[in-house]
Amino acid sequence: MEIKSLCWMESRWQSVNVEILLAPGLPQIQYLGLADRSIKEGATRVKSALRRSGFEFPSTQQIIVNITPSSAEKSSAGIDLAVAVGLLQETGQIPLWDGEDPIVFGELGLDGKIVIPSNFKDAKLLAKKRFVGNPGDISFEGQCLHLQNLKDLKEFRVWEPREYQTEPSKATEKFHYSEDQAEWLVLQNLGEFHTMLAGPQGMGKSTIVKDLPNFLEKDYAGEKMERPFLAPHHSITMQALIGGGASPKAGEITRAHQGVLFLDEFLEFDVDIIESLRRPFEDGQIEITRVGSQCVFPCETTIIAATNLCPCGKWVPGLNRNCSYSRQRCFKSVHRLSGPLLDRFQILYLLPNERAVRNISADAISERINKIRSEVSWKENSYPRPLRLWPRDEFKTHEWVLIDESFQIKNVSERRKLSTLRVAKAFQWMDGNQFMSETHIEKALRWTLHPFEKLEASIY
Repeated sequence: MEIKSLCWMESRWQSVNVEILLAPGLPQIQYLGLADRSIKEGATRVKSALRRSGFEFPSTQQIIVNITPSSAEKSSAGIDLAVAVGLLQETGQIPLWDGEDPIVFGELGLDGKIVIPSNFKDAKLLAKKRFVGNPGDISFEGQCLHLQNLKDLKEFRVWEPREYQTEPSKATEKFHYSEDQAEWLVLQNLGEFHTMLAGPQGMGKSTIVKDLPNFLEKDYAGEKMERPFLAPHHSITMQALIGGGASPKAGEITRAHQGVLFLDEFLEFDVDIIESLRRPFEDGQIEITRVGSQCVFPCETTIIAATNLCPCGKWVPGLNRNCSYSRQRCFKSVHRLSGPLLDRFQILYLLPNERAVRNISADAISERINKIRSEVSWKENSYPRPLRLWPRDEFKTHEWVLIDESFQIKNVSERRKLSTLRVAKAFQWMDGNQFMSETHIEKALRWTLHPFEKLEASIY
């Protein structure tokens, strides 16, 4: 774990990196990097502040703090906050930063109070930077996560509070979408399906996902609520994403409960992290077991992934490869997707290598969604949750007959059949029909089967 901070070094304030490492040993803090007495005394301040603020201090590990560059002597109690924050992130007690790493700087009191060191006057170092701490009287042009006390971090979820809107924002109202994009946005409003968007760079994968919150229904399971939308960086740790720790804490997937967890650059995530999502995809909860105890965290979370399928960012399944990489190198990335994990995505949205005509406005999409929802008797459904979560027994016998007939000559999983049935139900509602038909199944297969077959045929 590495945190950016500031130190007095070589007769001036300079930026430094504070590295945090947990290792077997006595529970104490060891400083490296020519730290002076004012920094080393911070070990007691950090330990006391963490405990007084309701956080845990490792009881069976030593904390090694390395301040770089290590070629010069360093001074400043302002390193305290960087050490505390790095330790909290390393142990999964608070999430990692979203986006650019901030400068973390502040002196800690034994009770967790945060103050700017009295001898720090060089505000230029903070110009147009992200800053975490208590700036006091210092003014600067960057963004600030203002902390009066270390315990304020208990409320920290993402870098900035997000605004949730019941209507598309003014910026979104100006956007236009292709037919496929508009259809996917409507499907997501009705079903909130686990989706992977894959295809060439620059085709709008990330953009359309970031627009999605403006089209999501604000009524979840009969309750009006704000819907979280979290997009962690691909460098996130397993513990920060899924949850864990000596005293288990919830991860980002739980913080996105009843909302969206967007995993951009999906194939850049650690493969173990990718595979750890298999159970949360379906269970709607995370179980973390420790000696003598078990914690269960909710995660009825829509998981949406976006990725290029080749390092060149150009390859599209079904078309000839046109990149400078070898076939082995090109397919190495996509082979990180195991069959069981891929099967848990209910929709695979393969974007084309050419930009489609975008002539459907955000207003038109919203009007269509409102019309569909006004015609569907939502309250008559015995399972008042998104279609993504509908169980097998919620569907009628004749609907299962349609699915079985469609898949009778195909070797697919029961999970794939259920995904198709859920999406077909959305198309039934979109068409305003009372009963599901073969047409609705065929429309669903465009999203739930054919893209998967195309991807599989291209890489094997």
